[in-house]
Amino acid sequence: MRQTLSLLRDHRLDAYFDDLVRAWQRGDGERLDALIREGGGSDDRWRAELLDRRNAEMADKIAGWLDDGRAPFVIVGVGHLAGQGSVVDRLGQRGYVIRQLAAGD
Repeated sequence: MRQTLSLLRDHRLDAYFDDLVRAWQRGDGERLDALIREGGGSDDRWRAELLDRRNAEMADKIAGWLDDGRAPFVIVGVGHLAGQGSVVDRLGQRGYVIRQLAAGD
């Protein structure tokens, strides 16, 4: 929250979110992960609690649905999609093939 308020105070919040959206639209996971880390500030404890733990739980839940033969439609926040330990990464490690859809897919 402090980092977001800092971006707002320094009039950088709009540019930050524009960059975040562009990275997501391009499927640029590296940039997305870098921006998410930047948005969290220098204390990595937030990542462990807000992302890593929840990513593991979400990946377990999604894998369970898939293993049961379901075809779930899942929506998660952008912070859960990129980087080591993300939901996408965790599902890929389990052998699921992940692909990003583009407009028209």
